[in-house]
Amino acid sequence: MVNGILGLLALIVAAVIAAGTPNSSGTNNGFYYSMWSDGVSDVTYTNQAGGAYSVKWSSASNGGGNFVAGKGWAVGAHRTISYTGTYTPQGNSYLAIYGWSRNPLIEYYIVENYGTYNPGSGGQLKGTVTSDGSVYDIYTSMRYNAPSIDGDKTFQQFWSVVPPQQAHGRHRHDRQPL
Repeated sequence: MVNGILGLLALIVAAVIAAGTPNSSGTNNGFYYSMWSDGVSDVTYTNQAGGAYSVKWSSASNGGGNFVAGKGWAVGAHRTISYTGTYTPQGNSYLAIYGWSRNPLIEYYIVENYGTYNPGSGGQLKGTVTSDGSVYDIYTSMRYNAPSIDGDKTFQQFWSVVPPQQAHGRHRHDRQPL
């Protein structure tokens, strides 16, 4: 049985990234939040009312870097996730629902939109699923001795990715978990 799911709507950006807000996590207005960056570029994460948050970033002069920021639930369950917002991808970035499970240790992404690079394409395509009328390509990949919720570990990643013809220009609400 999978337990300890960390549900977190996250903006994950891999080319324009992180330094203004220090790495932190905690609770705000009853929601778990997390902000992590590798410190390469400036990123500012701000908690807002309820489950809302904002993220602003600027690229380092040489590009590169990574950050993950978002607000959600420390322990997940079957949930309907609603969101609104503006996402204008530039370069390698993606908007995703993000989380972890334990026993087994798995990192997962439900990618609703992305920029120039499909983040699942580095893994193995396992098939497709349809949820709420949208088709998702399902990829898996392995991370070896990589950062996780349990320190540096080896774990599997699952990527559920909306193909570009569906993702770009679409904003969906009331997403059911896959």
